[in-house]
Amino acid sequence: MFKNKYKAEAAAAMQKTAAQMTKKDKKVIAARMGEIKRYKNDKKTVQNTIPYIQMFKDGICQVTENCYSRTIQFFDVNYELAEFDEQNRIFSKYCDMLNFFDNTVRFQLTFENQNRSQEKLVKSIQIPQQDDDFDEVRQEYSEMLTSKLLSGGGNGQTCRKFLTFSVEATSYKSARAKLIGLSTELIKMLKAIGVEAQVLSGKERLETLYYSLNPYRNAPFIFDWNKMIRSGMDTKDFIAPTSLKFNKSNFEIGEAFGAVSTINILAGELPDTVLSDFMKSQNLFCVNLHVQPFDQITALKFVKRKLTNVEQMKVDEQKKASKAGYDPDILPPSIKMYIDDLEKLLEDLSSKNERLFHISISIRNYAKSKKDLTLQLDLLKRLCQKNNCMIQPCGYIQESAIGSTLPLGINEIPVSREMHTSGIAVFVPFTTRELFQPEGTYYGVNSISGNMIMADRSNLKNPNGLILGTPGSGKSFSAKREILDSFLKTTDDIIICDPEGEYFPLVQKLNGQLIKISSNSEQYINPMDINFGADMDENPISMKSDFIISLCEIIVGGKYGLTAEERSVIDKCVRNIYMRFFKSDPTEETMPTLADLHKELVEQGEIALRVANSLEMYVTGSQNLFNHRTNIDMS
Repeated sequence: MFKNKYKAEAAAAMQKTAAQMTKKDKKVIAARMGEIKRYKNDKKTVQNTIPYIQMFKDGICQVTENCYSRTIQFFDVNYELAEFDEQNRIFSKYCDMLNFFDNTVRFQLTFENQNRSQEKLVKSIQIPQQDDDFDEVRQEYSEMLTSKLLSGGGNGQTCRKFLTFSVEATSYKSARAKLIGLSTELIKMLKAIGVEAQVLSGKERLETLYYSLNPYRNAPFIFDWNKMIRSGMDTKDFIAPTSLKFNKSNFEIGEAFGAVSTINILAGELPDTVLSDFMKSQNLFCVNLHVQPFDQITALKFVKRKLTNVEQMKVDEQKKASKAGYDPDILPPSIKMYIDDLEKLLEDLSSKNERLFHISISIRNYAKSKKDLTLQLDLLKRLCQKNNCMIQPCGYIQESAIGSTLPLGINEIPVSREMHTSGIAVFVPFTTRELFQPEGTYYGVNSISGNMIMADRSNLKNPNGLILGTPGSGKSFSAKREILDSFLKTTDDIIICDPEGEYFPLVQKLNGQLIKISSNSEQYINPMDINFGADMDENPISMKSDFIISLCEIIVGGKYGLTAEERSVIDKCVRNIYMRFFKSDPTEETMPTLADLHKELVEQGEIALRVANSLEMYVTGSQNLFNHRTNIDMS
């Protein structure tokens, strides 16, 4: 970063109006601007290592004089947990998105593990104290959540996924029109897969670059367009690391160490988990795929030319065999393999939904020490060997290589190969969708990523839940944990219907109330209770009438339930009962009961006789437990 005696004085002078400026102010500003110009022309500055010219507010970046790029951040979808048919659908849609690019658009797929502020995460899951009898339990529960957060998974990190695409244009205006159209279509295609995506603004792209270039820096990203203009600074000044030193096969960045390597694919086929193997490791890895599409006609000519060359090799080998007296049909295995692969590729390009691409694969890793960096490189070698690939360091080009691993759309790594659509799509960027809402309830651990599952049901599309499992798998324990979580974090009412009485100890521990509802119980709930003391937007009598009609519908039963006449009679009886109740002295002791409703129905004659007879068992019969006034605390 720039450090000079003019910086503070120049920033203060910039805030003055032209009339207020003195000759000294103007001199200070001129000196500052001159120094910035000298630094920008100096190739040794950290800022000039970052390979772009200008970042605009709308997220469009001028990478070179005639190249402009834009970045989309996309999120995850449940791929590894999906059924085979669903995986095929996602893979096919992803191939369609790759085929969308033509030879005028280069694109870059970036998958980067970035550090998240663990202190901020830990603070977000802590349960605030409420000055009651359960603060000690809240403290213990918070410690349990913190240990889960820090012990497993990658909640201290986040895997961010970016799609950067660039076009050639003579000006920002013409590039903007092309890039906006491309981003709109790409977001539609990602949504068709089921993936949420968003276009990054200029500030969001700078923040991404800041965390890519400052891997272990605790200071948050702070940036303001207006302050930048007033102070005469550049966007690179806000994202640049404190220092950079490049060696043969690695580099030092601030107080950390890093290396950029290329990946060479040796196998003809790869598993679709090759990318997730890199990203699941708890290291700051960044995998980049730079892709340049072929024109379809050019691709066909390219493959045919390759096939012709291999066929010529076959003819030469047959001539040598004939001269030596061998059978000319005996050919080296490599030639047969090349011919079969090229013929299959030619068929796919001609008759299937396949395209041909130049692809360059690189990986950047950061570590806190040289020893850790060496261990990480050993780990990368093993992961590559597992997937039949080979990793090679970018010797003597680490400076240009680190710029190629940033989501800017520029590639200066000379190693590349040709691959078709399905070959690139094997690097499936989807694993499992994370659900981590810091203010939510703890539901366990994601079986794929190992991250905590935190969710607030009230903020989800469907707040309902159903706990399924085999006997003894922990269904009741899961329900109790969610009850305790809600009790400690919220002031919500918790109502438990518990036929077997297994939740009574928990309710008793939390100072709850137990209500026993049975034929021999001495605790009663009156269904005719009405809230006559609260301000209500709706008529309380009408609401109670709807409830009583629904109750009678259940009691009468039958195929068709209540008739229209019976509904009208019940409504009339309910209104009569409560009109008399409110005209008299309305108290809890004079609250109507089902006996009052039964009496009113009997007085209506034959039209209400069926309802009255059905209700009799619950008034004077063996199930009269609801024919009493409420004697429990309903609050």
